[in-house]
Amino acid sequence: MYNLSVGELPDVFLHMFRRNSGVHNYPTRQRDAFHLPRTRTLFAKKTIMFTGPRFWNELPPEITSCLAASSFKRKLKQFLLNGYTGILHTN
Repeated sequence: MYNLSVGELPDVFLHMFRRNSGVHNYPTRQRDAFHLPRTRTLFAKKTIMFTGPRFWNELPPEITSCLAASSFKRKLKQFLLNGYTGILHTN
């Protein structure tokens, strides 16, 4: 999803993932988020076409706005580790 957001993926992936601004023309707070496709089955919710955008949209803006892959990886790793240690401390 990071490579898609910075334009480093081939054009074949552009039809798989769309932003909300490409789905409708009116301005919303979530216009820059990736659009979640409608699903009818639980299996469809486990595909990369659904889980990729959902996970990306749940990340904080300070992570998704990184311009360099190295800083994105570092911030994502720290975010995930902080969430994991929070789970350990609450149990």
